[in-house]
Amino acid sequence: MAYDRRRFLQLAGLGLGAATVPSLLGGCATRSTTRESPEFWKVGNFLPVDGETAATNLKVEGAIPPELNGLYVRNGPNAWQGSTEHFFLGDGMLHGVHLEQGQAQWYRARYVQTPILYKNPFMLLGPLMPEHNMSNVSLIQHGGRLLSLGEAGWPFEIDPDDLSTRQVFDFGGKLNTAMTAHPKIDPHTGMMHFFGYNVFRPYLTYHQADATGELVKSLPLETDGPAMMHDFAMTEHHVIFMELPVVFSMSKALTLDPFPFVWDADAVCRMGVLPKDGVAADMQWFDIPTCFIFHTMNAYETGDSVIVDAARYDALWVNGSDDFNHPAYLNRYALNLKTGAVTVTPVDGQAMEFPQINRGQWGRNYRYGYGLTIGVNDGQINYDSATGYIKFDMHTGTSERLDLAQGLSPAEAFFVPSPAGREEDDGYLLGFVYDPSTQSSDLWIMDATTLGSGPIAKVKLPVRVPFGFHGEWVPRESI
Repeated sequence: MAYDRRRFLQLAGLGLGAATVPSLLGGCATRSTTRESPEFWKVGNFLPVDGETAATNLKVEGAIPPELNGLYVRNGPNAWQGSTEHFFLGDGMLHGVHLEQGQAQWYRARYVQTPILYKNPFMLLGPLMPEHNMSNVSLIQHGGRLLSLGEAGWPFEIDPDDLSTRQVFDFGGKLNTAMTAHPKIDPHTGMMHFFGYNVFRPYLTYHQADATGELVKSLPLETDGPAMMHDFAMTEHHVIFMELPVVFSMSKALTLDPFPFVWDADAVCRMGVLPKDGVAADMQWFDIPTCFIFHTMNAYETGDSVIVDAARYDALWVNGSDDFNHPAYLNRYALNLKTGAVTVTPVDGQAMEFPQINRGQWGRNYRYGYGLTIGVNDGQINYDSATGYIKFDMHTGTSERLDLAQGLSPAEAFFVPSPAGREEDDGYLLGFVYDPSTQSSDLWIMDATTLGSGPIAKVKLPVRVPFGFHGEWVPRESI
């Protein structure tokens, strides 16, 4: 069984926690992408680009606000060999645009230089190491470092000047688990809260890194088993973990399945609330209606309750881990810490994913959220379902939409606050938009206060940006 155990370790450490959502499933197809032929990541704008790219003095339609000075960079899979057996398993490639004084100075596409780039990771000899991951999901700026995150292993430090890879980063040797692709930074303390999950005990470990980037807390937590945990939530005083019915399958791993996670309707479905300064015994679990959640929007405390807003799926991967036909809707969870009661309330009837907020409101009561809109047909989505952007007013229950022209495919929009802004929505939304008619992409810049009016600027890129996952904004003073 030595080979089988090694296979477990390989599967646990090579990008298997990376997550995507149907909101990105778009682009022109060169062959059928029906449910009978679900390998959507092998066609259209899911196809990897051929090698790295650099371009300067980019053309701009409209006007870039001169206060937007910094780097927008987004991560995603770009398999060097052309395709893989699962969408989540492509090598991480960073796509960045540097803005300065109303100009788009450069665009770069560069691979994260991991030890397994240009290698077959399942043929590696010797012990598997935490740096053997594809680093293909997201990025975070914290403690003076820009980190590329892959969820199933350690992060890599990136140079924001040119997107080159500096080094693997393990918090000075203190990190002994994987690192989630969705850490949360408390805007008032600078403390970064994150976790790592594993297919072996401990299945879940909670971490804290102070504002300087020093790892100051690592706390193993008890869960029911090895569940996939892509995201979590944070309030002023608590962190909230989600143990949901997508679980690791030993039988699938032993058959060399490229992504051995399955939907198990009989598995636990719950949220756990833990005080930030607590110990493992302080975890309070709340059973919730069966669902799956890739991404939370935000969480906060009110009275005796913790409020969690998240993109909720009724189910996911019922027919296998390449089944992305399920829509998600923004829902609000209210968890009463005193009585144990749970309420779940739909926020909006528009299918959506990739929720974002002004991160200055992370963990606090907030008013505005943003996301991608998803087209739904007879309760399901197709592989070209991303239709535009949406802004939620969580106080009034209203929303504002920006619907894109037929054929255009939007990606996640990242909120960048205005340096001089006073209101929560004073800022800009930045996201790549793909045009199949030109086989190219633009970086759209939208005024978050008037989203429905459309982009105020489009940075014209010389190439397409393949569909990917999550981005980050690095202000000029941090470069």
